[in-house]
Amino acid sequence: MDKKCLAIVISLFFIISIFPAFAEAQAVDSVQFCMAGENLRQRDGMDLIVAGIPHNLTIELNAPTDSITVLAQSSSDYPAANMTNTYNWSYEGTEWQDNLYTYFIDKNNSKRYGNTFCFNLGIINNATQGEWELTILVDGQKEWNESFIVEEPRASISFSGPNFYFNIEPYLTGFTDSYAPGDPANRSYFTTKNSGNVPLYFDISYDKYDNLFTTTNSSGLRHLGEEMTHYISFQAEKWSPRQFTVKGRVHGEPQMLVTPAMVSFILAPEAAFNVIVKVARPGFDIFQMSGLVVQYKSRLIAYYYDELQLDLYLTGTKNSHLSIDVEDLSLVGLLKEGLEISQPVSIQVNDETEIHIVATVNCSKAPPRGQPSMLTYVKYTAETDDFLDSGEFTTTIVVKAKTIAEDDDDIGLGPINKTVLLIIGLVLLLITIFMLAYHQKTKKEREREKKEKEETEKKKGKSKGYKGRRKKKWV
Repeated sequence: MDKKCLAIVISLFFIISIFPAFAEAQAVDSVQFCMAGENLRQRDGMDLIVAGIPHNLTIELNAPTDSITVLAQSSSDYPAANMTNTYNWSYEGTEWQDNLYTYFIDKNNSKRYGNTFCFNLGIINNATQGEWELTILVDGQKEWNESFIVEEPRASISFSGPNFYFNIEPYLTGFTDSYAPGDPANRSYFTTKNSGNVPLYFDISYDKYDNLFTTTNSSGLRHLGEEMTHYISFQAEKWSPRQFTVKGRVHGEPQMLVTPAMVSFILAPEAAFNVIVKVARPGFDIFQMSGLVVQYKSRLIAYYYDELQLDLYLTGTKNSHLSIDVEDLSLVGLLKEGLEISQPVSIQVNDETEIHIVATVNCSKAPPRGQPSMLTYVKYTAETDDFLDSGEFTTTIVVKAKTIAEDDDDIGLGPINKTVLLIIGLVLLLITIFMLAYHQKTKKEREREKKEKEETEKKKGKSKGYKGRRKKKWV
């Protein structure tokens, strides 16, 4: 009997001992601060929010309630409570409230799902940065306390890509695409990235011919860290030869602001790029000035003594004249529409047709000996007949020396260098002949000296023997 009583006492003691645990158990299971529509961001284990942007504060309870109060205060010292440091939101019955400033909660986007409460709220864009304290009261009782971080809003676009070059043939309409279907090696594109901490609405436009350009992923909402790839296509019109640059613009508009007035506090970022459109024959460059456009080739390669025909195609709105000068080349002749002409060349131009001029030059000067090539130049000077505009442009010709392995006997040394080479050969021959003659002469002199020396020694020997015999004493 005593054992049964003891067991009952122990059981009662256990039951009584767990009552405080139930009484002290927190009604809050979890709390999360996250920018609406974005992934959770944290720093040092604390949720991270951006001032001026709506966030979802999600509170999960383990028991039903109709009363939740949320307090948010900056951990920094401040003289008085205001929008930069203190907030108070609540859910009472069925109403969502901003108890201090009225408009820092979106009642329409705040939702309750059973015991889960989702406050759609925010703080002013110039709120105090750094660590804040979040306190949650359930039915008037403090049930949760933790820290979170507030950072200032930063709208930023990262851009990466080259200038774009579109080549269009004159007087033809056509479609060109930087994606280069079927030719992956020549594809060109640029990338954009939302590198700030504010959602942005991206829009890509062009300062000229905007209706002729099409850009992939040219508009839309970009989330934090989202990156896009963009290709450009261009519909050319029927243009005369010309070259122009179009400025492309990537504009980002901050989205999801707590109040529309805050847009003036967050600068809209932009990035820019260039599209260079050249309307010219394939392989030709463009020189243009007011009233005159010339298609020409800016660089050529030739061999010594080659003869080249340089094609020029002229269009424009002002009659002009053109003169040509050469450096380390010979100008052989000029043709305009197949007829021989002299300098300066007078041209009556228009934008409907091209005037064809051919300048023939000869690569008459060879590179210096030992140098594989050299640069030569054809220099053009153009001026409109009203003398209001003028300009210069140049064709550079790389003249290469001919090698011995080529069929032509001319190895590209030039007449003067050949003469020098001949003289050097004759000098070497004379030196060789002189050395052989000198060697022969020296050999004969050595033999003669040797013979004279032997004869001298022989005479000395005879004389010494005679005197010895006279001095010998007889015993």
